Amino acid sequence: MDSPSRTIFYEVTGTDINEIKSTTTLRTWDVVVAGNLTATTPLRTSDLFFYDAGKGVIRICKIDGQKNIYLLKQHNVTKRWDIVVPGTFRAGGQKEELLLYDKNNGEAKFVEISAQGDLVTFENYDWSDEWDIIVSGQFSGLTYDDLLFYDKDTGHLKIYETELGKLTKKRVDTTVEKGWDSIVTGFFMTSTYTDNIFFYDKEGRGKLFKYLSGELQLIKEYSGLPGNCDIVIPGRFKSTANPANILFYNRDDGLARLFEFKYPTNNLEKFKEHSFPKYLHALTPGNFAGNYLSYTDLMAYGVHNKAVYLNWGGYIDTNFNFSEFFEKEHTIIIWFMPQFLHADYQPIVAENGAGRYFIGIGNYQTGNLIHNKDHGKQYNKAGDPVLFLEIGNQSKTYLAKGLKEGSWHQLAVVKRNDAFKLYLDGQYQQPVIIETEQGIDPYDPGVIVDKAKVALPDQDITISSITSDKPSGTLRFGRRTTGFETTLQAYGLIDEVAISNRALNESELQAIYNDKRLEGNEGWLMAYWSFDFPVPINEGKFRVWKLSMRGATASAGGSPIPIWTSVSSGKSSNNDSRLFNDPDIIMKSHVIVELPFKTNEPWRVQQGMNVDLGSHLGSSAFCYDLVLAGENDGDYPDGTPYAPVYAPKNGKVIEYRKDHESQLREANKVTLKINENSVLSFLHLAKNSLASTITGGTVVDEDPNKEGDEYYVFADPDAPLMNAGDFVGKVGPSAAHLHFGARATIDPYAAAQSATVPLAFSNYKILVGAGKWKHVVAGFLKKNDIIIKG
Repeated sequence: MDSPSRTIFYEVTGTDINEIKSTTTLRTWDVVVAGNLTATTPLRTSDLFFYDAGKGVIRICKIDGQKNIYLLKQHNVTKRWDIVVPGTFRAGGQKEELLLYDKNNGEAKFVEISAQGDLVTFENYDWSDEWDIIVSGQFSGLTYDDLLFYDKDTGHLKIYETELGKLTKKRVDTTVEKGWDSIVTGFFMTSTYTDNIFFYDKEGRGKLFKYLSGELQLIKEYSGLPGNCDIVIPGRFKSTANPANILFYNRDDGLARLFEFKYPTNNLEKFKEHSFPKYLHALTPGNFAGNYLSYTDLMAYGVHNKAVYLNWGGYIDTNFNFSEFFEKEHTIIIWFMPQFLHADYQPIVAENGAGRYFIGIGNYQTGNLIHNKDHGKQYNKAGDPVLFLEIGNQSKTYLAKGLKEGSWHQLAVVKRNDAFKLYLDGQYQQPVIIETEQGIDPYDPGVIVDKAKVALPDQDITISSITSDKPSGTLRFGRRTTGFETTLQAYGLIDEVAISNRALNESELQAIYNDKRLEGNEGWLMAYWSFDFPVPINEGKFRVWKLSMRGATASAGGSPIPIWTSVSSGKSSNNDSRLFNDPDIIMKSHVIVELPFKTNEPWRVQQGMNVDLGSHLGSSAFCYDLVLAGENDGDYPDGTPYAPVYAPKNGKVIEYRKDHESQLREANKVTLKINENSVLSFLHLAKNSLASTITGGTVVDEDPNKEGDEYYVFADPDAPLMNAGDFVGKVGPSAAHLHFGARATIDPYAAAQSATVPLAFSNYKILVGAGKWKHVVAGFLKKNDIIIKG
């Protein structure tokens, strides 16, 4: 069941904004649109379009004379729509239709809503462009509304006329500034027919344009506007006549600032502030008080559903102590969406203190049917995802076939009597013992392998079996406290963590899983984190939490490492997993470098990151194998052997091996430290091909393990410097590929030196068709991608 959300109607009178009605709903809507949707003549009050993307529910509602919402018709849909735009696209006059747009697939359709609330599709489109913002307005002064399309990443902007529900003449096709957060249209000047276009970004900048003679004309630039505003809407908030005004709303403080454009200077001047509830999901303009053609009223809706995206170094600390629950019967429930399942151990729930406490994902190699110890030509066979439970000095492994990347799952640990039992999506998981034996690889008789012989049932952890390292301190989500485990990281989304004061049974867990959300007022709750609010909304069950920081404190220049982000209300995996490939999220979350190649030289991804079939699994899952596209057996430039590679970022060379005979395994390599938390590794480099410019620095070790190798470890901070674009070395002729990745530790002798971290790339192009390249702002590379730098 969804968390209760409030819907509040406000009447605007020019001097005051007064609450006129408040209702409660148990559903969280992703999109709320108000307008004259069902009738060809003006209505005294706006119709309402509600859309829950997670559960695929659309409701068409009306408002009666007492400001009550009543349902006209409900529709269940399977298609995911990202943007819904109202406008007069077909009928003309005062009736509005809707444009529904799916960004992921480029699909769009125009729909009309009948007087009975039916959805009638009258035009479909497939667009190759991915638009972030779509708004309507009468830019050309005709009967029908035009449509403006904007891509934040590229600044690409188009304006089309519409007529009878079709896109007709293309009026504008241009590139403007990238990164605008909001675009709104309205009669901000004295024009009687042409909407103006206002751009806003969260730094408090704005630009006002008007459309004239097929071009966008800049009218005025603004700075010092309210910053970090989440909702920007136009409306008649000061006068019943044109021009329209602008309202800026910030979810964190709940304050709306209202501005008017002053003609003829077109200055923006604030004329009112109003406090609304914090963390509203929608603040929708419309006619709700029954005064048609009067002021623009407002409908405030809900709390936007939030989750936390965990990335490298990210964790969430709580104030909930193990002493409050550990020895008693209890249940821990957490919703999580794993991003990477083929990697190392990932502690989703852990301790911040002493002892050992780990609920999460296990090393993927453990569940494999066969693991190649020699790291040679035989690729590993796909296995089961692994869950792992460690309490004190006891640990258990679980093979979880149902665990999927990019899907929401409910993980629960129930302590009943003496035993700790683990559940996935409401189903009990039996721990297993995996017996292995060494043998000859049937696919490569020259290779010795560890083969998983059998998975035998194991016993649950019991409190009596824990003889040491019982956890103490407070709960943490995403990482453990100290030691080797600090190189282990949970990757993905977490939402709604609950701790009960009793052992829930399997049917109760299944009911919670089916309902997708808790209400937060369940009688058995001891502690609850919904992450919808940045601070506790009340004392008691809602517990304090804080994000880890880059830097010691926010005042010292630190910033949260995990990302507090919006997700669907109904645990929509298709919707929320898109965050993992969102360029904005990637740029904020991961190690980002440019491709280590020449500009415009095409390379192919031979092995991508985090794959279930390949030679990189477990602690090495976040590495890439790269070869020249179309490479053959010859040397560079026709083939990969001896192809040059370059530093993708400034750094310091802290490890250097140049004359090892073998090209397999690590062979000759360069390790480049790019910041305090990350190093890049270039492996499988050709003998004596490394840059001769790697000189100087203090050598702290030479040839520690391999006699005859020219191998150096340089002391930081005076290690040799390398700038972005500098030559690193050439790809070796035997392995004939560049093995490239990032890891967290900078000590080449550390036990966790091979624990890699996700590596993403910026500013590259990917081949999407014959001779057609698509520019990527930031992304992960996949097997068989053909890529070029720049």
